[in-house]
Amino acid sequence: MVGKFCVLAVLLLLAMPGVMAGTQVTYQIIEDNVLVEIEFDTVSELNLRIPSDATAIEVNERYNLTEFSTFKKIKIGSATNLKISYITKIPIEKTRDASFFILKNEILETYNASLFLPEGAVLPSEEKKLIVPSADEIGTDGRRIFLKWNNFDDEQIVVAYEFVGKINVLYLVTALVVIAALVIFYIIQTRKLKKRALKAEAKPKISKAVKMEKREEELTKNLYEEEKKIVRYLLNKKDNESWTKEMV
Repeated sequence: MVGKFCVLAVLLLLAMPGVMAGTQVTYQIIEDNVLVEIEFDTVSELNLRIPSDATAIEVNERYNLTEFSTFKKIKIGSATNLKISYITKIPIEKTRDASFFILKNEILETYNASLFLPEGAVLPSEEKKLIVPSADEIGTDGRRIFLKWNNFDDEQIVVAYEFVGKINVLYLVTALVVIAALVIFYIIQTRKLKKRALKAEAKPKISKAVKMEKREEELTKNLYEEEKKIVRYLLNKKDNESWTKEMV
């Protein structure tokens, strides 16, 4: 008799308008947007409020969408394994030092919630940490920090997060670009010097005797024979100097 009564109570509960069982909601922050994914096991006469700026709305069942000035409403008669997703900007607020995820609970039923912070985001230090209500689990999937609330039924979720080292990354990228430019400049200059060296090696070397002959030719080309002899004599002397009596 007790077993029959429990089964009947469950059936009556599920038949009540808007009652949901095993609801899962995931919030993924991607830059300044939030991707919201809701999964219901069972719904009946669902009237779900979503933000007024919600876009990319996807529902795996037939639904009616009504738009109001401050929100939109999704209406579904009944469904099982219902999935609803959309994108919104409203839950994200920013200050100079931090960003905040502030979400009002529009489902108004107990559900399990998961929040994934954007890549590169961290939770502030203990004295600045703001997580309301306290998360049942905080972890990471290797790329992002996530928070989970089991059987969440509060009015809202508030989480503060920040991007530590964002400026340092910018400085690092700038430094790498400068270093790369210097390396490229060094390689180009080295190649130029090598080319000049190769060209210099490729030029035929002129011997000292040939140089002397050319110099003698230039100095004596407009002289008489006797004058040429004197120039040749001086060219062969140290410092090209000689006493007159020696030349005679």
